[in-house]
Amino acid sequence: MFTVFDSHYARNLLLGLFLAGFFNTVPVSGQINDIKLVGIVTQVNGPFYPYETLDELKNHTRLTVTSNYSSDAQYDFSITGTTNDIDIHLANKLDLGIPKASIGAYGDLDNFFSADVLTFGNVDSRNAFDNGLPPGTYDLCFRVWDYSNNPLTGAPPLGCATFTIPEVSANITTSFSAPYDKPLSAISNQVVVTATSNADISNAILMVTIVGDNGIRIQSSPYAPVYFTLNKNIPKVITGTDLNGIFDEAALQFTSITANDAMNKPLPPGNYSMCFRFWQNQTTPLSSDAPSGCSNFTLIQPSVTATTQVAPPYISSFDNYPDKTTLTLLSNTNTDVYLAMQLKGDNGVTISTVPGYIPMSLITLSANIPIVVSSGELADYFDPAHLVVQGMSQESLTSSGLPEGNYRLCFQVYSADGQMLSQDDPAGCSNMFMISYPEPPQLTNPVCDAQLPDNGVQNIVFNWTPPPGAPVSTEYTLRIVEIEDPQMSPDQAMLAAPTPAFFEEQVNGLSFLYGPGQPVLEKGKRYAWQVIAQDNTTHVQFKNNGASQVCSFVWGGEAASNSITGLSFDIFKPSEKVYTVSPNNDLYAAWGWLYNGNFFK
Repeated sequence: MFTVFDSHYARNLLLGLFLAGFFNTVPVSGQINDIKLVGIVTQVNGPFYPYETLDELKNHTRLTVTSNYSSDAQYDFSITGTTNDIDIHLANKLDLGIPKASIGAYGDLDNFFSADVLTFGNVDSRNAFDNGLPPGTYDLCFRVWDYSNNPLTGAPPLGCATFTIPEVSANITTSFSAPYDKPLSAISNQVVVTATSNADISNAILMVTIVGDNGIRIQSSPYAPVYFTLNKNIPKVITGTDLNGIFDEAALQFTSITANDAMNKPLPPGNYSMCFRFWQNQTTPLSSDAPSGCSNFTLIQPSVTATTQVAPPYISSFDNYPDKTTLTLLSNTNTDVYLAMQLKGDNGVTISTVPGYIPMSLITLSANIPIVVSSGELADYFDPAHLVVQGMSQESLTSSGLPEGNYRLCFQVYSADGQMLSQDDPAGCSNMFMISYPEPPQLTNPVCDAQLPDNGVQNIVFNWTPPPGAPVSTEYTLRIVEIEDPQMSPDQAMLAAPTPAFFEEQVNGLSFLYGPGQPVLEKGKRYAWQVIAQDNTTHVQFKNNGASQVCSFVWGGEAASNSITGLSFDIFKPSEKVYTVSPNNDLYAAWGWLYNGNFFK
């Protein structure tokens, strides 16, 4: 709004206007009351929009004429472009007169804003009234004359007001909400462009430019414009499917990144600015250049922390380790990953995932949310078909399991495109754990080389101790074989025994009562016996394949051998350890067996 002066009354005010030069005066005597005064003030109040028509301009204009007398007068009116060549003015002055005191006109200037009384320079009258004045700065001036063509008001800039009709423009704000690690083809719903224009625009072209500090630049192609309609002062919100045409591969140009990567993968790490701009055509912008209309975002370098734990007991069965392993992954971004596994022992054994192996299903990670990889997902990485085995054969690993030694289990994490996201060893590795085979069971009864009396009833209790560290699910096989050759050791007899053996029984406990229901033992015959431990639940590997030492016993008397070797005995009576035998002091000897605190003769 431009105001030169705004007042209507008061002699003192008129005198002030006179002294300030706002009036032309004709002194008629030496008294101030005899001076004729005429004042004029022009106001043009905004706001102004592109291509303001003369009718719209009339409604912005206010003319105020103030005088101390009444008289016939003529008015002149003009609109002159100061930044262009447009000149609009009255063809002839208008007879309107001037009042005594004050008269104001606001929006009641039809006599001036009429095509019938105006002449138009460098602009068509129809355009001025229908399409509006072109952008630029203008002076709108009124002046009052008497009929003798003498000015009653001062020369411009008195009686003038300056106004500017702006260029057609649009203001744009852009927001891009996280997550940012998505391909361009999938971000339309996360981008919101809000545009407000100062004029109705039917074919505004919207273009986007994405610039990264890593050299990447993606911008709209001038050969595939996307048009929108903007209405004056009405915000236009563009998002979702409205932006599909903008983020169409065919509508974009790519620098330092392939179209396939940009459209199907997240952008590489870096700091980016996504800027939208409206254009009136391919060369005339409607909105301001960056940073206006921009939204900044950052894609950080993906990183995954892997934590591996292996739960005891540490068994030899390799295919049980998916259930014994807890792998926790923590990512700083949303990403899909796969793993590479390595089990390395200090015994020369190394088992690794086949290079380049990627399972059918990737593991989906969310930013800053730890997840525990399921045993089912881990099972793929322990499948023999996906492994490289060194230091032992694949067949031995499958049939016998891992050999004894100290091991560490490690995992590395890779992005879907093969980029390593986790740190190398020792990161992602478990603590060292030891695989040690449990000892075989120890035989306790009958003792080795025992001679068991035949009291008319076949009744022998076989006992053994469990191997230290053996699982509770361990089962035992009691095996008894005949020793046919007196010169054969129990071990030789056990190895040479036919299959099936003389007696073989699966036992869940630590003892077995060999009674009348079992095969009959031959009196005086020597037998070898052994207990073999095995676990079909946890598949624990035992030393010596779980086989105990081999002991022997004789059932119902001396063995067929003519000599007894390896015996030891204690003298209970007399208590003296030195005893003198003489003709007057005879020695009588009696002997027997001590078994479980009971003495048998």
